[in-house]
Amino acid sequence: MTAMVALTGCQGSAPDEPTASPSSSPTASSAGAPTSNRTIPPGFIECDGRPPKDGAPVADVDLTAYTDQAPDGFVAASGYGEDLPVEGDWVITAYEPLDQAHGLDVLGMVVYPQMDLGPLTVTCDEISWADLEARVDQYDVIREATGVEQRERTTVAGLPAIREVVKVPRYTYEGYWIFGRGQVAHAYCQWAVDETQIRQGCQQYLATLVFEEAS
Repeated sequence: MTAMVALTGCQGSAPDEPTASPSSSPTASSAGAPTSNRTIPPGFIECDGRPPKDGAPVADVDLTAYTDQAPDGFVAASGYGEDLPVEGDWVITAYEPLDQAHGLDVLGMVVYPQMDLGPLTVTCDEISWADLEARVDQYDVIREATGVEQRERTTVAGLPAIREVVKVPRYTYEGYWIFGRGQVAHAYCQWAVDETQIRQGCQQYLATLVFEEAS
């Protein structure tokens, strides 16, 4: 991320447990005739198709409609912009430490309402992990990112996410690429100086994220 006044910013968020896929269980009526009772979680639909073998559940949410909270010791910040965009237009939220050691020590989230590289296929409310990792490979090329830690599959706010720790020009960040349906968000926690403070705040920030169901 870059500040509009010669600063830069990036984002981060914390993993959640994946949402269970819809299931069905037959029940018997009082007369003994079998009936079907299917429970579909909010944000999901009933589907007779074939989901990907490596699929991750992805609810129908609007990634631009979310709530979050500043971690302890951080305050909302303005003047930051995405210096390395990957999917076209974006919107940003940023939080910086009260005792910020460097203008590039910041965390928050960038959301891409559309995916200019093309939406990823969602079948029966599931999206392929292989497709997600291939897309993040593209992001890393665009951002000239060099891996620092092994990439991980995880979830954030119940959505599939790819966690990575990488170096890009001017700073390092712990980032979570969070995937919806035709949208992607990047929760970033970046630092140039104070890695400890940023990474501690990152986990607290991730735990506060909640996305609203698409209308």
